[in-house]
Amino acid sequence: MISLPRAAALPLLALVGNPDSGAQAWLETARLLETGEATLEADLIAKASRHRVSTKTLEEVRYPREFAPPQPPIELPPARTAEAMKVWPYFGATPTAYEAQEIGESMELVVEPSPDGKQIRVEYDLRHKRLQRWQTFAYAEAAGVKRLSIVRPIFHEMTSVSTATFRDGEVMLVGAHALPPPEQGFELFLLRVDQRGRQ
Repeated sequence: MISLPRAAALPLLALVGNPDSGAQAWLETARLLETGEATLEADLIAKASRHRVSTKTLEEVRYPREFAPPQPPIELPPARTAEAMKVWPYFGATPTAYEAQEIGESMELVVEPSPDGKQIRVEYDLRHKRLQRWQTFAYAEAAGVKRLSIVRPIFHEMTSVSTATFRDGEVMLVGAHALPPPEQGFELFLLRVDQRGRQ
């Protein structure tokens, strides 16, 4: 998985889209990474000695999912409640339940070589999920104070799921995803099958 600007992506897309340019596409990818024109987001390698293989690089992000509403001061005469709310030092929602999301890269493959060993049928599931940003959501207003708010994570996921037939050593573009704003460019999912190295 590599990310790169549009200008660098277009020539590489032309190479990867040509089934006879697998070696050249692999060399061009290495050159882009070496010169810094492309960024390596993940390099996942799976040994295909078994029929089904998977590899993951994930990190867990935990964040509040449910909240208890803020509690205003009690035992105040109704006529004084609005005045007390203006000077009350604390207004906030207390987390009562949490949720976990895994971010990172994962690859799952189902590999089936042809009887003559010249081709490899691959069912692939490639995913890259990232924590895009934290966003503030307003949920209430209190007298004399600003709007009350909570902060929640915004996730962005890119997924490529399909089936393809590879020749040994072939590099195939299995996913091209536009990067989320404010980034500009693409993230490319490149899959290479090396039957001699069983990868």
